[in-house]
Amino acid sequence: MRSAPTDPTPSRAPSAPTKGAAASARKPYRKKKEKDRKTAKKALLRRSSSQGAVLCNPTAVARNLKDLLAHQTGFITAGMPHTAPGYQGRSTKGAVKRVYALEELVGEGSKFGFDLKRWDGISPIPLLDDVARIIGVCSGRPRATDWGNVTRSASSAIAAARAQLNFPDGSTDHRRGQFPAMAIGVSYGGGQQVPGNLVHSNNNRAVLEGLLQDPSICRIASFANGSFALWSPRVHQYYHQRLERLYARYPLLRRNFERSVFPAATFNFGPTTCCFPHVDPGNLPFGMCAITALGDFDPKLGGHIVLWDLKLVIEFPPGATILITSASVKHSNVGIQDGETRYSFTQYAAGGLFRWVDHGFQPEKVYKLKWSAQRKREEVEIGRRRWQEGIKLFSTVNEVRGLNRASLPPLVVPN
Repeated sequence: MRSAPTDPTPSRAPSAPTKGAAASARKPYRKKKEKDRKTAKKALLRRSSSQGAVLCNPTAVARNLKDLLAHQTGFITAGMPHTAPGYQGRSTKGAVKRVYALEELVGEGSKFGFDLKRWDGISPIPLLDDVARIIGVCSGRPRATDWGNVTRSASSAIAAARAQLNFPDGSTDHRRGQFPAMAIGVSYGGGQQVPGNLVHSNNNRAVLEGLLQDPSICRIASFANGSFALWSPRVHQYYHQRLERLYARYPLLRRNFERSVFPAATFNFGPTTCCFPHVDPGNLPFGMCAITALGDFDPKLGGHIVLWDLKLVIEFPPGATILITSASVKHSNVGIQDGETRYSFTQYAAGGLFRWVDHGFQPEKVYKLKWSAQRKREEVEIGRRRWQEGIKLFSTVNEVRGLNRASLPPLVVPN
């Protein structure tokens, strides 16, 4: 609405602007419109390109692989629990809802006799399966001198958000532990009819969106994505190719971060985030979940990540990131000391998103409508091949060393 003229006496006949004056008046508007268009295009390109296979700097790759000490396990990846179609893990029955102390898990006289892996939270340690594939990695942290400030800032942001959120029933005491947690991003499963943005109240969404825009959280998310692309480039490529088709089909789906391929994230608000033994069966079983530890605790005494199927307990310092196959490998945390704080931030992808894309953007009931017995048998075989080709996407250390990331081979995982 235009403001009222200061002169109360109206003019008898408004003068028409000259052609030159009109053109001059339009120029600033056109310039602004063109600038806004270019800005929007650049933002779109950043979001698109950042979802792709990160072309890791050769120097960064060499630095991460220098003096590398991988941890060999006897874990059989091919035997990981998964559903027949290969898109999800399987729930574990009878899981114990408790946090274990370090002395119960490792050391002489411990109940389980697991191996303890010391880790500084900086130098990367790939975790290898029985045939030397990288099925997890202690990614570490960037060597930036300000990373301590970054993680402290992220911890403070999560603690502040905790006080502003209204936690619904079931979000503070759940199968993963006794601490408040909230997820945000794109998901499909758990009763959803179609893939969509996870729904929250207006207040909670505003608080969670604020966390997604926090510069420290963004840097952590970007590092986790880069680690994923470095250590599992072909799995990262699979995420990118399938999920780009999803975003193209549904433009209203919101990406959490410009520089992360993961469609969903969970903030675990502590202040003592220590998980019970669990798996996340809704996630892609041959995919990766990125976990970043935050807070203020002594990683020698507690906060370790426990990989039950690998019989391995790993020190997990604040500010460090670990990638695991969370859908099929049972994991938990060692308890921390009184007076300490621990938060965590995770990124992952629901397996149902990949199934939705592969099956023509439709529910399973529609996809399988009027199938013959022969067609059902064919689908079982497709699921078997999907699993076999899916786990082949995991790289060996030698492949990570020599892979041309600018020209990854075509994917052969069945649709």
